[in-house]
Amino acid sequence: MKKISIIIAAAMLIIITTGFISYKNFTVKKVNKNINVEVFKDASYNAPVYADAYATINITVIKVNGSKRDTAFTHNFTPMQLKSFPSSDKPLLSKISVSNINDKQERLEVYYTLTYNTKGSQLVFCDVTLIGKGKKSGSLSIKI
Repeated sequence: MKKISIIIAAAMLIIITTGFISYKNFTVKKVNKNINVEVFKDASYNAPVYADAYATINITVIKVNGSKRDTAFTHNFTPMQLKSFPSSDKPLLSKISVSNINDKQERLEVYYTLTYNTKGSQLVFCDVTLIGKGKKSGSLSIKI
């Protein structure tokens, strides 16, 4: 009889603990995270050598939960001549909003690739910005 009581008590303890953990996971409040992107040139690029120079920007936002990675957003800017980009006082502004984020378990990784193309020759730069737990927003500045 004692063995049965111990087994029943252990089983009930496991059921209660599992139920509490499941309830906690289902009641997690989801948040929106915002990324402010600004793109600008930090040189004039008016010299004749830059006449055929273009830049392309690709932005990818990855939602990371442990080892699971999901693409939440991608955007490819159309190629522009270097001299066509605005200066730092009037940058190209874009706001990316990613919704339904579990702030206790997920983070955002914002990758960008900047590709310079001049008469078929390419130069590629990459960088990443993290928006971790507890942060509701982040910013990304891309200097051409």
